Amino acid sequence: VIGVHAAAGAGIVNGETGRVKQAPGPIDTAGIFAHATRRLAIADCTILRTLAGILLEAGVDADVRGCELVAPTSLGTAGTLSTGVLGISCIAYAGAVRLERNAISDYERAIDVDAKTSSVAIEDNAITRQLSPPSNFNPALDLIARLPTYSYAIASRAASTEIAENDIALRDIDQGGILVSASGAVVAANRVASTMQGPRARALPVGIVALETGQDNPASNVAIRGNHCSGAMHAIVAAGERRELFTGITIAANDVTSSLLSEPPQTNDPVALGASIATAVRAGAVAAAITCINAIGVAIEENGVSGWPLAVFADESDAVRCAA
Repeated sequence: VIGVHAAAGAGIVNGETGRVKQAPGPIDTAGIFAHATRRLAIADCTILRTLAGILLEAGVDADVRGCELVAPTSLGTAGTLSTGVLGISCIAYAGAVRLERNAISDYERAIDVDAKTSSVAIEDNAITRQLSPPSNFNPALDLIARLPTYSYAIASRAASTEIAENDIALRDIDQGGILVSASGAVVAANRVASTMQGPRARALPVGIVALETGQDNPASNVAIRGNHCSGAMHAIVAAGERRELFTGITIAANDVTSSLLSEPPQTNDPVALGASIATAVRAGAVAAAITCINAIGVAIEENGVSGWPLAVFADESDAVRCAA
């Protein structure tokens, strides 16, 4: 599928068969829907004002590159809202899946890959959003409970995912940059920037998250290397529900800059101060550049951190090594 232009109300191409088909579920408009295809290539397409851009389902080998996807927007009381649902979705794909050099705007989730997909490379995509429409996001929950509820620009639950050199902009408290929830993921050389000025409703967006969810997929041997995170956010978070399945996490050579301010500590007692910091970070009232909760065997090495009230926060974790 090369050089296709699709606008709101356009049909959905069903892979190699060329049949027009309605999108599944609540999404009533989409640019391309490919089901049970082999060696699918989608290049240089423009898809405008559809709730979903490109939906890939139950195929073998797919390559999506050089496409422009622009979702609809609406005007809210605080400004322009991004109202697209899914930019590129990949469900139960075998073989190699490559998503490269796409420009994706105003989708709640720009790229979403499920756990039944294998060998995924997500590289050099540019993802922007405006403010988020009303949602069930609850800023009163603690940080760990909130992590699964953020709207991530890139989310992958597939093992051995490689996510590299993507540009992501964050504009609202319920937005996230990159989420990986499976073993062997590599998140490298991405740029995540928040334009928020500080916490709103005691909440901030999140940058890069490695999350073990307590479901089928463990999330071990994840590497987060050489990324650049800037602005007000929880920049890099590694958190697990089952500590024994969240092991071997490397957070290295990342550049994390911000200008977040915090109130000075109210006590000189180290035990009370530690408890106060832990409570504040978990509640989201204080953001750390790097946060690690409920993990085993974490290497935090050679990261550049500036402008944060707290550089590294580790809680309920074993064998955490911080160096240089």
